[in-house]
Amino acid sequence: MDGNRRYARRLGLHIANGHRKGLEKLLEVVAICSALGVKAVTVYAFSLQNYRRSSHEINHLMAIASDSTRNGGSLREFAEREGCRIRFCGDFRFLGEELHPKLAQLERDTDIFDSISVNICMSYGARNDISRALECTRSSDFKGEDTCAKHSFYSNLVAGPCGPPQVLIRTSGVTRLSDFLIYQCSEFTTFYFVSETWPQLSLWSILSVFLHRAIFERRHSAKGAFTAFTD
Repeated sequence: MDGNRRYARRLGLHIANGHRKGLEKLLEVVAICSALGVKAVTVYAFSLQNYRRSSHEINHLMAIASDSTRNGGSLREFAEREGCRIRFCGDFRFLGEELHPKLAQLERDTDIFDSISVNICMSYGARNDISRALECTRSSDFKGEDTCAKHSFYSNLVAGPCGPPQVLIRTSGVTRLSDFLIYQCSEFTTFYFVSETWPQLSLWSILSVFLHRAIFERRHSAKGAFTAFTD
């Protein structure tokens, strides 16, 4: 969900307000995707590299995450209203002791919903994820069974359940993955880069991607849903 800070600076807003606008846009995008029949959306909310930012900004981000997941919070209310299953993916060793239980509780409370699944990559980095998954896989004995080893590796990825995305959208005109779902996006994902910042991402931009992908699917006889909107 890239561009929250740039959006805030352009409008003379506090950076925290830019991030709040980013959360509002997330709910809007998920609602659009659900209406269009998408069954899974994955977003890059906070990377391991983001811990290099100022402690002041990080505290604001964690406060927004905490507020949105508590009872009455915007993300929780949205999930309950829309029948949305929430899942958080990341290395939670770096999160505060108060936030992680709230994320886990929201996962449990929304596990019964199936209208659409939203995977939120938070405190996440693909290289970190791959490294940890390899360590877990290496400790298992597969007796040379390559297929089992690959399956175990994928299941050991914290973002493994997200599955390989059919489509990835990156906002703000940046044309790189920035350590997001490197393994999952390596084969079948179609990439779209849009110039709008995340809070400015328009319905028309989303529909344009869907239309282009539908034409692409028809030409290449591809199947599947649009599953990843990120960074």
